[in-house]
Amino acid sequence: MASAAAIATGLIGLGADGDGIGVAGLVALVAFAGILGIIGFILWPRKEWRFHFEASKPYWYYMDGPSPVEVGAMKRDLALHLDVYFKTNAGKIDRFGTMLATAIALLFVEVGAVLLELGRR
Repeated sequence: MASAAAIATGLIGLGADGDGIGVAGLVALVAFAGILGIIGFILWPRKEWRFHFEASKPYWYYMDGPSPVEVGAMKRDLALHLDVYFKTNAGKIDRFGTMLATAIALLFVEVGAVLLELGRR
């Protein structure tokens, strides 16, 4: 997406005729900056996400820890923890989906603005 946005923005430079950039060109540049910001945020590495479950930790906690628990209680507690992980991660993924949809909309705005800018020249 960032490559498509860069190509579209580069077309403004191809049509440069010394008159400067018009309003549509500025809109395209702002949309380009927005796309880069969103894509950069989405791709930024994160360590706080949990998509795995390490078996050694709950085994120690439930079986070898200070107060071992029965299997039924262990299953219930694990199910509750996994449900919390799922809901937390699902919310984050949904936010990223919304951000990606916004970046796609900005790409359409940018391409339209570039076409308007090139038509102005």
